Amino acid sequence: MRTIYSRRATAVAEQFVTSTEFLAGILEGLSDEEWRAPVPSDARTVGVLARHLADTPAVFIEIARSVSAGGKLPTWDAVNEWNAQAAKTHADCRQAETIQALREAAKASVEAISQFTDEQLDVTTQNAAGQTRSVTDLLHHFTVEHTLQHTSDIERALIDAKEPAAIHQTSSTSGTPSPTHPNGKGRKGMLRLVVTGETDEGKSVFVSDRKVDPVTVAAMPNTEFYRLWGSDDSVQLPSSGNVPSFRTLFPPATGFRFAVMTLGPDQTTMPPDFDAEAAMAEMQEKLPGAAEWMDFQHPGMHRTDTVDVVVVLSGEIWLELDNGKEAHLKAGDCVVQNGTRHAWRNKSSAPCTFAGTLIGAERRS
Repeated sequence: MRTIYSRRATAVAEQFVTSTEFLAGILEGLSDEEWRAPVPSDARTVGVLARHLADTPAVFIEIARSVSAGGKLPTWDAVNEWNAQAAKTHADCRQAETIQALREAAKASVEAISQFTDEQLDVTTQNAAGQTRSVTDLLHHFTVEHTLQHTSDIERALIDAKEPAAIHQTSSTSGTPSPTHPNGKGRKGMLRLVVTGETDEGKSVFVSDRKVDPVTVAAMPNTEFYRLWGSDDSVQLPSSGNVPSFRTLFPPATGFRFAVMTLGPDQTTMPPDFDAEAAMAEMQEKLPGAAEWMDFQHPGMHRTDTVDVVVVLSGEIWLELDNGKEAHLKAGDCVVQNGTRHAWRNKSSAPCTFAGTLIGAERRS
């Protein structure tokens, strides 16, 4: 009789490969100093923690297989002892070898996880807290969630190492942003996006935990767009939490967008070598559909077929309407912008960051 393996197991395996590859991409760009940086939330270094993630999948998968056959979970004392010994063994682990080991472990895990049957995945056990967990839950926790959690720990350690506590301070003499101001290079990649979803069994899971880099274009200097989430269609629940399909900056009537934007102080003149044609081509590539909503006779003014729910996170901004009226907004202030013609003006000397959900709407002619 032919064994039929589970699509659920295959889905877990694919998510594990994705999360591992994301971590590997982070690790590849680290300096020796960053590789040896301590992870405050874990008491291991970045390198040792990465090696831990390369070594544990095979062990965890065998634990899940044992549970599927009626075995019990190991005690936390046993797990902690194993982790401590592994940390000593790999205290001087090398970066390239560890990254290779991570990818090899993920590749081997795909085959191992995919061989679980639905019957095995439905077997349950109790953890140390007395909670009932299925083998599906264990596999997802041991591989995907475990990797994402430690990836988040590593990212936070790297951010802490690079960004001083004074990241939001400005020069005490000039009043201009310091090099690590949120609108400067120190801001890049610092925004974290955590996404949840549901398994086929209706269990809540963390699907992804990653950093998001900003989009910048020459036509809008001193501006950063963090395109976080969205959909062109009405959202159906339950959701797997996979990234929905959307491309344009603004949504159609059936969709929505969620984004964060940092707008630097107003710049009234462009550099002498500014190439308008190239800038428009860049905008269309990076922010599709943005240009068609712009009023180039009145720079900054635009009107979209959306209801924009906005909250100012830091700094201050002026919301200007087409009748010349303005609202001066500061951190904590909220706006519901009902598809009116408007512009955002930063008349201060420091960047302003605000978050917004844009809900698609139909405009009556």
